[in-house]
Amino acid sequence: MKKRRGLRKYYRKLAALDEFASGENWLTFIHDAEDWFNHAHLHFDWEGYGDLYWKERKAHLDAMFRHYERLADEVVKVGRALQVFAIIHEFDSGSDALYLHSPNPMADNYPLRSDNMETCTFKNWNLADYLEGLKAKGYTMLYAPEGSRFSDCVVYRESVGDNNLIRKI
Repeated sequence: MKKRRGLRKYYRKLAALDEFASGENWLTFIHDAEDWFNHAHLHFDWEGYGDLYWKERKAHLDAMFRHYERLADEVVKVGRALQVFAIIHEFDSGSDALYLHSPNPMADNYPLRSDNMETCTFKNWNLADYLEGLKAKGYTMLYAPEGSRFSDCVVYRESVGDNNLIRKI
């Protein structure tokens, strides 16, 4: 296995990461009714470091949900049709992403609906415990059905934007 160097510096930068610090970013675009998002997403673990050790996966998830909170705070103020959610893959940290979605001219796919999702738990115990902590903070989790080819989870807060439409009742 190739030795990875510079990880202390990498994780210090990750802990201070602010994807919304630059001039043009989602926080500025959501205020303009002309701007739209077709499953726009941000990945926080491009290298897949979180696949090796839980401590590394948790650091990337913490960064992602720190950004979720900032984005959610702005979406609540905007008053337009938007959905904010995260998709977490059980065994692929590099595919975890934060999503922003709105009605758009590219496809008739708004709102995102997850009719075939179920509530259950991952077999990855560390990840399941992390998600339980999120549930205690008011997040909702929907998982891919047992036996499907996907092993992922949609995480969102129903009080943010049109997220109450994700699950049909």
